[in-house]
Amino acid sequence: MDYKVKEGRRTRVHKMYVGVVVHVTDEGRVDPLVVCWPDGRTFRIDEVLYRGQPGQMQKGAKTTRYHVRFGRHETDLYLEHREGSPAIGIPETDRWWVYAEDITLEGKEQAVEK
Repeated sequence: MDYKVKEGRRTRVHKMYVGVVVHVTDEGRVDPLVVCWPDGRTFRIDEVLYRGQPGQMQKGAKTTRYHVRFGRHETDLYLEHREGSPAIGIPETDRWWVYAEDITLEGKEQAVEK
């Protein structure tokens, strides 16, 4: 279970994988352009405010954090790179994810996508 503090309020969050349209420059830099939610909504990224370096390998993956802006809303978008294992047929993968808030209503937990 993960928690984030936003605007002085502590909320429970979960990792949600999303589709992302990217532009790869001739130098190999990856620039995210659009985030595609599982329900079909899309959000154009107006600006990449911060692009981190891939972190240490944890649980078989290296993660890079991008801090992005959609209009007046800022959030973190993560690129997770998993090494493959060709000997047993597992391919290398790159997946994008965000933290989505869990909202609790009268003791019943219900995940809400933001």
